[in-house]
Amino acid sequence: MQSDLSKIQTTDAKVEIDRSDLQSRLRLQTGVKSRWPGVKMTPGDEPWNAKPYQTLSIDVTNLSDHSAEIGMKVQGLELVNENLINRVDVVGPGQTRELSFPLYATPWRFDAEVETDAMNVSPGQMCIGSIGFIKAVTLYVRRPSHAHTLLLGDLRLSDPAEVREARNAFPIVDRYGQLIGHDWPGKIENDRQLKTTASSTGQANDNASVSRRWSRYGGWTKADRREATDAFRTVKLDGKWWLIDPDGYLFWSHGVDCVSAQYSFTGVQDREHYFAWLPDNNTNRKTDISNDASDETKELLDPLGNYYHRAEWAHHEFYNSRVPFLSYNFFIANLHRRFGAQWPARFADQAHDRLRDWGLNTMAAWSDPAITSLKRTPYTAFCRLEGATMIAGSTSNWQRFVDVYSSDFPEVVDSALQTVSQSFDDPWCIGIFVDNELSFGEDYSLADGVLRSPATQPAKIEFCDWLKEKYLDIDALNQAWKTQYADWDSFLHSMQWPAGKANADDSPSLADRRVFSERLVDRYFSTIANRLHHLAPGRLYLGCRFFWMNDSALRIAAKHCDVISINHYHYLTDNLALPDGIDKPVVIGEFHFGATDRGMLHPTHLPADDQADRASKYEAYVTSALKHPAIVGTHWFQYVDMPVTGRGDGENANVGLVTITNTPYRELTDAIAHMGESMYELRSGKTNPNHNSASSK
Repeated sequence: MQSDLSKIQTTDAKVEIDRSDLQSRLRLQTGVKSRWPGVKMTPGDEPWNAKPYQTLSIDVTNLSDHSAEIGMKVQGLELVNENLINRVDVVGPGQTRELSFPLYATPWRFDAEVETDAMNVSPGQMCIGSIGFIKAVTLYVRRPSHAHTLLLGDLRLSDPAEVREARNAFPIVDRYGQLIGHDWPGKIENDRQLKTTASSTGQANDNASVSRRWSRYGGWTKADRREATDAFRTVKLDGKWWLIDPDGYLFWSHGVDCVSAQYSFTGVQDREHYFAWLPDNNTNRKTDISNDASDETKELLDPLGNYYHRAEWAHHEFYNSRVPFLSYNFFIANLHRRFGAQWPARFADQAHDRLRDWGLNTMAAWSDPAITSLKRTPYTAFCRLEGATMIAGSTSNWQRFVDVYSSDFPEVVDSALQTVSQSFDDPWCIGIFVDNELSFGEDYSLADGVLRSPATQPAKIEFCDWLKEKYLDIDALNQAWKTQYADWDSFLHSMQWPAGKANADDSPSLADRRVFSERLVDRYFSTIANRLHHLAPGRLYLGCRFFWMNDSALRIAAKHCDVISINHYHYLTDNLALPDGIDKPVVIGEFHFGATDRGMLHPTHLPADDQADRASKYEAYVTSALKHPAIVGTHWFQYVDMPVTGRGDGENANVGLVTITNTPYRELTDAIAHMGESMYELRSGKTNPNHNSASSK
């Protein structure tokens, strides 16, 4: 599979043929202007037929002095399914790696197309569409901070895919919620095996020495102790930011999100044939049994039938139209099989034990308050602004932006914070996140949303009043903006763009739109910070868990947040940088890597080759974070794998520290334990000579 230069398109890159070592390879030189500089290669007269094969590969050599996250994007002829999975990997300086793209979600494909719903990735599904023809392959450097020179080998197809009969595609999962038709080490076959394999504590670290060297909160007892304040706080020492635990010890937050049994519900309504087993729904059956029935009659109810739920949340279009829809939680069912009716207390106890054994000292966002309230592991609280007036014309990946000028905004903030009031005076609470992955867009985008909103929008009225104060009359505004508003009332009622391209540097209104966007962002962060510090003195304000960032929003957040939170989905943290002049501690709110060698279908958007490689990537990521002067913690997303059959938005990726059967991924938990054992020495620059890399075992 070759593509000549006439079939190549570049983005912020230059390409030429390299024959320096008697091989004909592409030499790719990438810049830093684009977030995704690279090369797009297309076939000649006919598209490449990939359907018979399992893998598309290319060798990449990094001739640069800096590591690069190299991505491979494969486009099929069918637009609807293309780019389902991007393959990304880290190639170090002078290193050659084979970058492989899995063409199927499983080691097999079906002999006919199989329709599935509410699953981002399905068994036997081809990742580039059912036709299986490739129309383009793009190689790119992901968000580079340095220019790179790469040598690209020939693209090649390999590993013939096993063909299975489509009539046997269903059911998809067994009684334990595991993938059918594929075996792997640790797969549960019966209840007896479930009880012995999903052990009570974990004991990933053979020496279990981490807890003996930590304070009760997980702080570093070998460092000088500072004043105890009964609250977590921040400090900068020798050029690096740290947290300090309530007893005065240096603390680095090594944690995991979603320590809870409540995030494993999968939709069963209108998909019953996906499941080899489902219990009777006790919610329905209880209505058929009178209150006067005997205990023996009531005991006929299967206790596993208690774990259905009417789900209200669904971003996937299949269930979005069915809300509320019936869902089931196989993870809780497996906990019941393992621990009986007392599973909530046993699971909570086990989670605390496991985290300490694995060298983790933080139960991070979305962890179950019933578990965190046991005061055995520090935690972060999370709340979301619900019921707020939103800016009608704003656009976002998740939701509209809140109207901070609405009269109800302070009340909404207080109401949100009250949902975590149990943490206000709890020394085990590190701090509080408010909101998640807000989309600020460009530094003028929020004001643009205001301009698209109706005249009654409070933020638009404020924008108009601010412009009146600045320009005094509408003629002055029209002259500055090159617009033709008849009067201020016309400005309020207009929902059209002002003159000029919205994002052009010479757009007449751009400066004012930037300033007003900043005013919106500042009012958002300052209001939350003021109310949080009033209601919960001593608790850290951890921000909004940035995902889509711009420098303007980050600068403003830094003024008001005690710690800036960023959900940083990369292989390393080397490319994470705050705007120039901003010196603030940062916590990584989310990161993960996944693989498909243990019965999961989606390797996440940051794939690993297998569980051993997943562990190696964890160690590399956290090591890079420990060396980063601003980062004070990393929080893995999440504790339990997503359901194979998908959650409410269809996501079904390998993200867990444990499987749906509560079985730990030993390679990963070993790596986590080894990082926990050495993290304080690594952070301080005092290397632990007894530390053995999990990836070297």
